[in-house]
Amino acid sequence: MVRMAYDITEENRRRLELMKAFGTIEGKEVTLQHLVNMAIEKLFDSVYSEYQDAEGSDLLREAFERLSEKA
Repeated sequence: MVRMAYDITEENRRRLELMKAFGTIEGKEVTLQHLVNMAIEKLFDSVYSEYQDAEGSDLLREAFERLSEKA
């Protein structure tokens, strides 16, 4: 995957560092990459869930469905 860089707030940086320092997920040490990927997945699932209940484009709904399938 392509490396990406974004500015985040100091508050969110501290949150990430705290979760990284004290966290384990599924018995494994937490990395910043893991935390960011989990956050994106949860946000996507939330948006998809709301979109399922709305009147919207079938094309967009199909794209959501394809991306929501777990590999």
